[in-house]
Amino acid sequence: CSNVLNVIKEADVLSNVILQVSKAIKPDGVAYFTIYEGKGNGRGAVSKNDCWQNNCKSDTYVDEVQQHFADVQMRGKLIVARKPLHPEAAAGRD
Repeated sequence: CSNVLNVIKEADVLSNVILQVSKAIKPDGVAYFTIYEGKGNGRGAVSKNDCWQNNCKSDTYVDEVQQHFADVQMRGKLIVARKPLHPEAAAGRD
């Protein structure tokens, strides 16, 4: 999942995207998340016409990824997630 989480403003939508990733991989699979950090100041803003950028450091997203994966590690700016927690949960479009 490359440069997706950083453009999602709504927390519930962000969580749902990570849930969808956890459901898409096999129980022994690995998910990789890369984040465009933008300014890295943690202040979300419109980046250009009708586009959003969270401007958060990659490690900011670890807690949310841990809600859906049992094993989450940072490798540099890469988030590596293993052992999906909710394979039976339905990913909705809330």
